[in-house]
Amino acid sequence: MTGDRVVGFGSALFASRQVVRPDLVAPIHDGMSFEAAATLPVAFFTAWYTLDVFAGLRAGEWVLVHDGTGGVGLAAIQIAKRKGARIIATAGSAMQRAVLRAEGVARVLDSRSLFLAEEIRALTAKRGVDVVLNPLAGDAMKRSLACLAPFGRFLELGKQDFYANTGVGLRVLKENISYHGIDMPGRSWRGARSTRPVPRRRSRLSPCGGGEWVGLV
Repeated sequence: MTGDRVVGFGSALFASRQVVRPDLVAPIHDGMSFEAAATLPVAFFTAWYTLDVFAGLRAGEWVLVHDGTGGVGLAAIQIAKRKGARIIATAGSAMQRAVLRAEGVARVLDSRSLFLAEEIRALTAKRGVDVVLNPLAGDAMKRSLACLAPFGRFLELGKQDFYANTGVGLRVLKENISYHGIDMPGRSWRGARSTRPVPRRRSRLSPCGGGEWVGLV
Protein backbone atom coordinates (compact mmCIF):
# COMPACT_ATOMS: atom_id res chain seq x y z
CA MET A 1 0.00 0.00 0.00
CA THR A 2 1.02 3.60 -0.48
CA GLY A 3 3.32 4.67 2.32
CA ASP A 4 4.40 1.16 3.36
CA ARG A 5 8.04 0.75 4.30
CA VAL A 6 9.50 -1.94 2.03
CA VAL A 7 12.76 -3.56 1.10
CA GLY A 8 13.42 -5.00 -2.33
CA PHE A 9 15.57 -6.03 -5.28
CA GLY A 10 15.88 -4.29 -8.61
CA SER A 11 18.24 -2.66 -11.06
CA ALA A 12 19.37 0.99 -11.11
CA LEU A 13 18.14 1.47 -7.55
CA PHE A 14 20.09 4.68 -7.02
CA ALA A 15 17.26 6.38 -8.92
CA SER A 16 14.73 8.44 -6.97
CA ARG A 17 11.86 6.18 -8.18
CA GLN A 18 11.79 2.58 -9.30
CA VAL A 19 9.18 0.00 -10.34
CA VAL A 20 9.93 -3.63 -9.46
CA ARG A 21 8.05 -6.92 -9.55
CA PRO A 22 5.90 -7.53 -6.46
CA ASP A 23 7.67 -10.81 -5.63
CA LEU A 24 10.91 -8.86 -5.21
CA VAL A 25 9.52 -6.61 -2.46
CA ALA A 26 8.67 -7.28 1.19
CA PRO A 27 7.57 -5.05 4.07
CA ILE A 28 10.12 -3.90 6.64
CA HIS A 29 9.03 -5.16 10.03
CA ASP A 30 8.32 -2.74 12.86
CA GLY A 31 11.40 -1.69 14.79
CA MET A 32 13.87 -2.11 11.93
CA SER A 33 15.51 1.01 10.53
CA PHE A 34 15.91 1.68 6.83
CA GLU A 35 19.68 1.41 7.33
CA ALA A 36 19.39 -2.08 8.80
CA ALA A 37 16.83 -3.10 6.18
CA ALA A 38 19.22 -2.05 3.42
CA THR A 39 21.53 -4.90 4.46
CA LEU A 40 18.85 -7.54 3.91
CA PRO A 41 18.25 -7.91 0.15
CA VAL A 42 21.75 -8.80 -1.04
CA ALA A 43 23.46 -10.29 2.01
CA PHE A 44 20.55 -12.08 3.66
CA PHE A 45 18.72 -13.12 0.51
CA THR A 46 21.95 -14.59 -0.89
CA ALA A 47 22.66 -16.47 2.33
CA TRP A 48 19.09 -17.70 2.74
CA TYR A 49 18.63 -18.76 -0.88
CA THR A 50 21.91 -20.67 -0.99
CA LEU A 51 21.58 -22.37 2.41
CA ASP A 52 17.84 -23.04 2.30
CA VAL A 53 16.89 -23.50 -1.36
CA PHE A 54 20.10 -24.89 -2.85
CA ALA A 55 21.66 -26.71 0.11
CA GLY A 56 18.54 -27.57 2.12
CA LEU A 57 20.57 -27.08 5.31
CA ARG A 58 19.08 -29.02 8.22
CA ALA A 59 19.45 -29.01 12.00
CA GLY A 60 22.55 -30.85 13.17
CA GLU A 61 24.40 -30.57 9.87
CA TRP A 62 27.86 -29.04 9.65
CA VAL A 63 28.27 -25.87 7.58
CA LEU A 64 31.54 -24.14 6.71
CA VAL A 65 31.10 -20.39 6.18
CA HIS A 66 34.10 -18.74 4.56
CA ASP A 67 34.70 -14.99 4.92
CA GLY A 68 32.48 -15.06 7.99
CA THR A 69 32.85 -11.34 8.72
CA GLY A 70 31.59 -10.28 5.30
CA GLY A 71 27.96 -9.33 4.76
CA VAL A 72 26.90 -12.70 3.33
CA GLY A 73 29.01 -14.54 5.91
CA LEU A 74 27.43 -12.78 8.89
CA ALA A 75 23.97 -13.32 7.40
CA ALA A 76 24.73 -17.00 6.80
CA ILE A 77 25.81 -17.44 10.41
CA GLN A 78 22.49 -15.99 11.62
CA ILE A 79 20.52 -18.28 9.32
CA ALA A 80 22.56 -21.38 10.17
CA LYS A 81 22.10 -20.73 13.89
CA ARG A 82 18.35 -20.39 13.42
CA LYS A 83 18.29 -23.72 11.58
CA GLY A 84 20.22 -25.45 14.35
CA ALA A 85 23.25 -26.24 12.18
CA ARG A 86 26.76 -26.66 13.53
CA ILE A 87 28.91 -23.79 12.25
CA ILE A 88 32.57 -23.50 11.37
CA ALA A 89 33.52 -20.02 10.17
CA THR A 90 36.75 -18.71 8.70
CA ALA A 91 38.38 -15.32 8.31
CA GLY A 92 41.72 -14.10 7.01
CA SER A 93 43.00 -12.07 9.96
CA ALA A 94 43.22 -12.41 13.73
CA MET A 95 41.00 -9.35 14.20
CA GLN A 96 38.29 -10.79 11.95
CA ARG A 97 38.44 -14.12 13.76
CA ALA A 98 38.00 -12.27 17.06
CA VAL A 99 34.87 -10.64 15.62
CA LEU A 100 33.45 -14.07 14.77
CA ARG A 101 34.07 -15.33 18.28
CA ALA A 102 32.36 -12.20 19.65
CA GLU A 103 29.38 -13.11 17.44
CA GLY A 104 29.15 -16.42 19.28
CA VAL A 105 30.84 -18.69 16.74
CA ALA A 106 32.69 -21.35 18.72
CA ARG A 107 34.67 -22.91 15.85
CA VAL A 108 36.73 -20.29 14.01
CA LEU A 109 39.59 -21.06 11.61
CA ASP A 110 42.07 -19.23 9.39
CA SER A 111 40.77 -19.22 5.82
CA ARG A 112 44.36 -18.99 4.54
CA SER A 113 45.54 -22.11 6.32
CA LEU A 114 47.20 -24.70 4.11
CA PHE A 115 45.88 -27.36 6.50
CA LEU A 116 42.23 -26.31 6.42
CA ALA A 117 40.90 -29.70 5.33
CA GLU A 118 42.79 -31.46 8.12
CA GLU A 119 41.53 -28.94 10.69
CA ILE A 120 37.94 -29.38 9.49
CA ARG A 121 38.16 -33.14 9.75
CA ALA A 122 39.59 -32.88 13.24
CA LEU A 123 36.56 -30.80 14.29
CA THR A 124 34.06 -33.15 12.64
CA ALA A 125 35.48 -36.51 13.81
CA LYS A 126 37.10 -37.03 10.38
CA ARG A 127 33.75 -36.79 8.59
CA GLY A 128 33.90 -33.34 6.96
CA VAL A 129 31.17 -30.74 6.59
CA ASP A 130 27.80 -31.09 4.87
CA VAL A 131 27.74 -27.63 3.31
CA VAL A 132 30.43 -25.15 2.23
CA LEU A 133 29.53 -21.52 1.50
CA ASN A 134 32.50 -20.41 -0.56
CA PRO A 135 33.59 -17.01 -1.94
CA LEU A 136 37.28 -18.03 -2.08
CA ALA A 137 39.19 -18.63 -5.30
CA GLY A 138 42.03 -20.74 -6.62
CA ASP A 139 43.76 -23.18 -4.30
CA ALA A 140 41.62 -22.03 -1.35
CA MET A 141 38.50 -23.08 -3.26
CA LYS A 142 40.00 -26.48 -4.03
CA ARG A 143 40.99 -26.99 -0.38
CA SER A 144 37.41 -26.20 0.59
CA LEU A 145 36.04 -28.87 -1.75
CA ALA A 146 38.24 -31.36 0.09
CA CYS A 147 36.43 -30.47 3.35
CA LEU A 148 33.09 -31.96 2.28
CA ALA A 149 31.56 -35.09 3.72
CA PRO A 150 29.81 -37.64 1.45
CA PHE A 151 26.64 -36.12 -0.05
CA GLY A 152 28.00 -32.64 0.74
CA ARG A 153 26.88 -29.49 -1.06
CA PHE A 154 29.37 -26.90 -2.31
CA LEU A 155 27.92 -23.41 -2.85
CA GLU A 156 30.22 -21.29 -5.01
CA LEU A 157 29.59 -17.56 -4.54
CA GLY A 158 32.85 -16.28 -6.04
CA LYS A 159 33.15 -15.18 -9.65
CA GLN A 160 36.92 -15.20 -10.13
CA ASP A 161 37.18 -18.91 -10.93
CA PHE A 162 34.19 -18.75 -13.27
CA TYR A 163 35.76 -15.95 -15.33
CA ALA A 164 39.18 -17.63 -15.24
CA ASN A 165 37.64 -20.98 -16.23
CA THR A 166 39.56 -22.63 -13.40
CA GLY A 167 39.82 -26.38 -13.68
CA VAL A 168 38.59 -28.64 -10.86
CA GLY A 169 39.47 -32.32 -10.74
CA LEU A 170 36.37 -34.52 -10.66
CA ARG A 171 37.81 -36.89 -8.07
CA VAL A 172 36.61 -34.64 -5.25
CA LEU A 173 33.01 -35.12 -6.44
CA LYS A 174 33.01 -38.92 -6.36
CA GLU A 175 31.36 -39.14 -2.91
CA ASN A 176 28.03 -37.84 -4.24
CA ILE A 177 29.14 -34.23 -3.88
CA SER A 178 27.00 -31.55 -5.53
CA TYR A 179 28.53 -28.29 -6.79
CA HIS A 180 26.32 -25.22 -7.22
CA GLY A 181 27.50 -22.11 -9.03
CA ILE A 182 25.44 -19.25 -7.59
CA ASP A 183 24.42 -16.23 -9.68
CA MET A 184 22.09 -14.23 -7.46
CA PRO A 185 21.42 -11.30 -9.84
CA GLY A 186 20.40 -13.71 -12.58
CA ARG A 187 18.23 -15.73 -10.21
CA SER A 188 16.67 -12.71 -8.57
CA TRP A 189 15.35 -10.65 -11.44
CA ARG A 190 15.97 -12.47 -14.72
CA GLY A 191 13.23 -14.97 -13.98
CA ALA A 192 15.42 -18.08 -13.59
CA ARG A 193 13.97 -21.02 -11.69
CA SER A 194 15.72 -23.47 -9.39
CA THR A 195 14.78 -27.07 -8.71
CA ARG A 196 13.12 -25.76 -5.52
CA PRO A 197 11.63 -22.41 -6.58
CA VAL A 198 10.18 -19.97 -4.10
CA PRO A 199 6.37 -20.17 -4.46
CA ARG A 200 5.10 -17.39 -6.70
CA ARG A 201 2.35 -16.49 -4.26
CA ARG A 202 4.99 -15.34 -1.75
CA SER A 203 7.56 -12.61 -2.01
CA ARG A 204 11.01 -13.98 -2.57
CA LEU A 205 11.99 -11.64 0.24
CA SER A 206 9.27 -12.82 2.62
CA PRO A 207 11.71 -13.69 5.45
CA CYS A 208 12.72 -9.99 5.51
CA GLY A 209 9.28 -8.88 6.53
CA GLY A 210 8.79 -11.36 9.34
CA GLY A 211 11.50 -10.09 11.64
CA GLU A 212 13.47 -13.32 11.20
CA TRP A 213 16.73 -11.56 10.43
CA VAL A 214 18.69 -8.90 12.30
CA GLY A 215 20.29 -6.29 10.03
CA LEU A 216 24.05 -5.88 9.91
CA VAL A 217 24.15 -2.30 11.25
